[in-house]
Amino acid sequence: MNFRCALALAATIFLANGPVVAEEPVWRGGISTIGELKHKDGFVRFDYVNPDAPKGGELKLSETGTYDTFNLILAKGEAAASVAALVFDTLLKSAEDEITASYGLLAEGVSYPDDFSSATFRLR
Repeated sequence: MNFRCALALAATIFLANGPVVAEEPVWRGGISTIGELKHKDGFVRFDYVNPDAPKGGELKLSETGTYDTFNLILAKGEAAASVAALVFDTLLKSAEDEITASYGLLAEGVSYPDDFSSATFRLR
């Protein structure tokens, strides 16, 4: 088969099937594997959060064990036990009043297919 025949065949196949168009992702404020999300996109706070809760005060926490660094990325040394919870944040935050729902924390939006086989996150 010469080049012109191959080119004509490729053009015929392309024109018959039409161009491949990528679908625009549907961005959601959270994800729930069972049922619908309770809160709509852009909600201010969870229902169980008291916006008028007293602020200020002192919190003392204790941990068993020792540490010699606050840097969790170092391959050397013993990191403090609870540093990860204080330094790093997650893409999504689980809702305490919904079984399988998570809402964007660092992620502004999440896009996923109906079978939940993958997820794409849009960061704030």
